[in-house]
Amino acid sequence: MININGVVIDKQTNEFLPNAHVYISDNKGNKVTPVQGTTSNIDGKYNLELEGNNVPTYISSSFIGYKTQTQPLANAPHLSSGIMVNFSLSESSHALDEVVITPDDDKKRNWKKIALVGGVSLASLLLIAFVIKK
Repeated sequence: MININGVVIDKQTNEFLPNAHVYISDNKGNKVTPVQGTTSNIDGKYNLELEGNNVPTYISSSFIGYKTQTQPLANAPHLSSGIMVNFSLSESSHALDEVVITPDDDKKRNWKKIALVGGVSLASLLLIAFVIKK
């Protein structure tokens, strides 16, 4: 059995990222089959136990609003408690030119169409009320 453990933090603030996804991947951060992964706890710590003795090549961590980080396991320190891999994730922002939100059925409901023009971040979209009555 192989044990991989570490911590996932925000690169800018050094705060722990709870519920970050940590998984075995290829060199581009894509999950490999069979999918083997876990999530970090409230303190950003994770522990991934793998069956067998073959050490995977790469491990990745992802979190909503952050760039996925992929690391090779060959360079990771092998301790008595397992392989130690820490992640420091950077925020990801996306600028959108225009977003149009419409209900699925205009005939049954009396809704306005919402159009947003200009730079809109993903975080801003999460704060928008999706429905505005006339």
